Amino acid sequence: MSSSDKFSLSHYWKICHAIRRRLLARLRFCHLQMVAEVERAGSLSKAATKLNLTQPALSKALKEVEGLLGFTLFKRSTRGLQKTPQGAIVMRGATLLLKELHHFHAEAEAAGSEGRIAAVLRLGAPAFLAVSLLPAVVAPAGQGAPADRREPL
Repeated sequence: MSSSDKFSLSHYWKICHAIRRRLLARLRFCHLQMVAEVERAGSLSKAATKLNLTQPALSKALKEVEGLLGFTLFKRSTRGLQKTPQGAIVMRGATLLLKELHHFHAEAEAAGSEGRIAAVLRLGAPAFLAVSLLPAVVAPAGQGAPADRREPL
């Protein structure tokens, strides 16, 4: 491979990276919500109904997201949709991002216009500890917290 070939290959990868960055910048949370709903529903028609879209519109939007990402998220068959290996990774990430979006919105809302520092602490424990020991340990920490912000799991 000559030095001009190396330059061309290097230049090609830089261009590809710039294109990918620009395309991923167009990905929105609504796309993640759509993809997560398609996974939950297991079919485009069920997901379209839940999202108040037509099935062709949802199919087109899913293809656009797959185009932005550069790979297929679902294998389509007569039995419905099945995640591809890359699709499973995207679903996991989409779920985490959507949960985080919900959490920081709830935290900002709890802080109110005064800007109180607010946080939600979620604890998990085996059933016997959750009923017996955990309430006694957590109760003192929750004093002074608004009752409507204490959420049992």
